[in-house]
Amino acid sequence: MKIRSLLLTFAILLSTVTIVRADGIHDHPSLHGGRVFVAKDIDVELVAKNDLVQIHLRDHGKPIDIRGGSAKLTLLNGASKQEYELSVSKGIFELKGSFNLEKGTKAIAIIKFGNQVVTARYVY
Repeated sequence: MKIRSLLLTFAILLSTVTIVRADGIHDHPSLHGGRVFVAKDIDVELVAKNDLVQIHLRDHGKPIDIRGGSAKLTLLNGASKQEYELSVSKGIFELKGSFNLEKGTKAIAIIKFGNQVVTARYVY
């Protein structure tokens, strides 16, 4: 009976580790000083400053052609919700302005390019 309990505990622990690693956050390097989220084997790097937001897309380290694509960024902080449309600029999505990026702010990026839609989530 003890072996059965031990195996069950091990299986639960293993499934919990799998769930934690399924959040999209991986050890992929940041090439532009931002935060990297991996979705559908695509690195989505969000560079967010108080006056500039950029989204860089890479597939196995190579930049992705985003011509004709679109990106929407939603910032959630408590009851505050701000939505932004980013424009394509020099092969990346970019928006200049004033952004509220306090600690605990959640950022959700929805990116469309080609026939793909990628969603990336970040917490600051």
